[in-house]
Amino acid sequence: MDSLGTIGKWLRRNGTAIYGSRPWKTFGEGPTEVKAGMFGEQLNYSPEEIRYTTNHGKLYAILFGAPSGPCDMKSLGIGASPEIAHIRSIKLLDGSRQLKWTRSTEALSVSLPAGLASQPAYCLEIDCM
Repeated sequence: MDSLGTIGKWLRRNGTAIYGSRPWKTFGEGPTEVKAGMFGEQLNYSPEEIRYTTNHGKLYAILFGAPSGPCDMKSLGIGASPEIAHIRSIKLLDGSRQLKWTRSTEALSVSLPAGLASQPAYCLEIDCM
């Protein structure tokens, strides 16, 4: 499938995290250094790259690759985000699978299922208060 077709298919499944969304208080985290100006980010993201959006009262974490172990989101730890009092559920937008997670002062740690199909990115819907 061509690149545009791949992106279109991904957006049909994960568009809630993109269309009509707003940036969260932290745009993201990961080792990539963001350069100023348009098109400043490099395109070789690692699985540690995460971007955050909000839409319809939900928080979305967009992972730029499947991590080899649990995905640790430092921006969502109790110490970094005390305004998130309670997390009700976390699921993959593509397939609506509920995911196992734990939250500590340092990070929100989410376990993705083994054998995920290759995608440009993976979207987590975090239902929180």
